[in-house]
Amino acid sequence: MLGGGADQEQGILAEDLIKYKDSIQEAIQNGTFFLLICGAYQLFGKYYKGVEGIIIPGLEIFDYYTEAVNDRKKRCIGNIIIETDLNGKKTKVIGFENHGGQTFGVTTPFGSVLQGNGNQFGDTKEGFFQKNVIATYLHRTFTC
Repeated sequence: MLGGGADQEQGILAEDLIKYKDSIQEAIQNGTFFLLICGAYQLFGKYYKGVEGIIIPGLEIFDYYTEAVNDRKKRCIGNIIIETDLNGKKTKVIGFENHGGQTFGVTTPFGSVLQGNGNQFGDTKEGFFQKNVIATYLHRTFTC
């Protein structure tokens, strides 16, 4: 499980994580479960472009990428509900989102947005889900 952080901290973490890229890819291929929240979700993609235009290279494990909006005050923030398929069962996942980054290029989302924003402002899809990897903007989640 990896969490998120502010842009500066993501830059520091990205520099360290890149050293372990091959091991991370091997773990994913071997079926290790990964739960990536917010900034970690972003770092497993191609890159994260911050508010100032600084690009933090991602691990490029997945093809999506994230770009922050130019206004720090404009964020996807609030309660969010998505519906997803977990082990063949339709499941609602409820959480709280707080992100300025807008993630593009996701081909296998974690779920469909019932309430909230998702990967981008007003998006109908949230997160990324591929086999044993769930990447999401949902914090403090529970299922029902």
